[in-house]
Amino acid sequence: MNRWITLIALLAPLVQVALMGFIGYPMARRRHGGMAAFHRSGFTWWLVTLVLVLVLGAHYAPATLRPAASSAHTITVIRVAVTVLAGLALLLAIEGAALLVGRRRLQSKDTDRYSEALPMWGRGPASEPILLALLGVGEEAVYRGLALGGLLGVWGTSKPVAAAIVAAAFGLAHWYYGAKQVALKSLVGAVLCSVAMSSGWVVAALVHALLNGILVALNRSPLVTGRPTADPTLGGAET
Repeated sequence: MNRWITLIALLAPLVQVALMGFIGYPMARRRHGGMAAFHRSGFTWWLVTLVLVLVLGAHYAPATLRPAASSAHTITVIRVAVTVLAGLALLLAIEGAALLVGRRRLQSKDTDRYSEALPMWGRGPASEPILLALLGVGEEAVYRGLALGGLLGVWGTSKPVAAAIVAAAFGLAHWYYGAKQVALKSLVGAVLCSVAMSSGWVVAALVHALLNGILVALNRSPLVTGRPTADPTLGGAET
């Protein structure tokens, strides 16, 4: 079953599609105004998917969710501090470059995709960063915990191959935002895999949550966007 959990974690977006198709869509059709809410439920269903996969993983493959399961190193305060600072700096450089390019080529349909998927309860100045931080932590538990830990510890995959597989799967999870976002998030995923293999997936989750918080703040800043609110997925927050 441990091997199946690894595969389920890697294919988490398919679980989300199944949940939305077999549960969310039929329920939405029965309610007045349900379809409008359904189109804004992408983030909600992704959060539900992450929780479901994590429950399965905690039951059938608990070893992969140990804080340092993805790392073969002795975890020390110095190692964690260096990993957090280096990982966050590199990710901010990558996302910052993408943010600048994205702003120059910003298209309304790209912004609409993010806005339409964001639930009403997650659109506030406090609720949005909280939602994205939760998603970031959940994604790390699934991708850098269950998936990466499973490939390394259960499947016996080499570190470079395991990191490449998980990074690609993480990138493909952002297919809704287009090929450029898939490529960008694959690169981000590779960095987060390195963080996890150095200090464990919990440290990667911390880096991911910090990254999302910083990027949401930047995307809301008129100095960056020239307007009140912007799309954190265009070279921004991981969702």
